[in-house]
Amino acid sequence: MQKSYWIWPFVDSIVGALEQAYEQRDDQDLRDGAAMFGRLYDADLIARDHWPNVLDKLGAPRETRPLAEARLDEALARAGR
Repeated sequence: MQKSYWIWPFVDSIVGALEQAYEQRDDQDLRDGAAMFGRLYDADLIARDHWPNVLDKLGAPRETRPLAEARLDEALARAGR
């Protein structure tokens, strides 16, 4: 269970950030910096530079049994069968 209902957003902070962004909408240096930062997370760049390492660390896929089958085997083992 994610329990996402446990988190309450700070609405005043969200509104404040949106108002600040709106007030700075004409700041070209800020816009250029945001665009440059966003290009660091280009999907093709991430796939090329980062995913191969992640996939290597994950290794070959493992075969798994359905959970119900595994639990049945455990229950039978406990019952001595």
